[in-house]
Amino acid sequence: FGPPPRAVREARQKWQDTLDSQPMDFFVRQLEPAWRAARNRLAAFVGAPSSDLIFAENATVGMNIVADSFPLAAGDEVLLTDHEYGAVRRMWERACEKAGAKVRIVELPLPFRTAQETTDAIFAAASDRTRLIVVSHVTSPTAVILPVAEICRHARKLNLPVAIDGPHAIA
Repeated sequence: FGPPPRAVREARQKWQDTLDSQPMDFFVRQLEPAWRAARNRLAAFVGAPSSDLIFAENATVGMNIVADSFPLAAGDEVLLTDHEYGAVRRMWERACEKAGAKVRIVELPLPFRTAQETTDAIFAAASDRTRLIVVSHVTSPTAVILPVAEICRHARKLNLPVAIDGPHAIA
């Protein structure tokens, strides 16, 4: 929440001016090459194939895309921490209810001491019914940076996917 940095506002205004000055040229010739170039730069930055990335209007839309498309079945579980953003928790509750699955909330140890302790708390709650772990990179209520690299490494060993709510992490 809050205004974007000046550089972001200026870049946004430049794009708006380009669109407004020649709308057909912008939509027919400029838009697709520009977003492909941006996607390629982002892919290089995060170390992922550009074909694995999409742009979403905002983080909530992006997480809804994941929640609406992630395969869940009756009896499955999705793990979230007790530090997740309210909208993220509600969208996973909705997705689980629709599938007959269940959201399990992991209480993270307070105060935060080590990445290992946090990771251990999450995986202590995992079971054979766990299909997905959802964590924030920077938590909403506490602004704590969760050890997503460690969480993902451990999850990979268990063949468990992780959805990271991370809109604040890059900044």
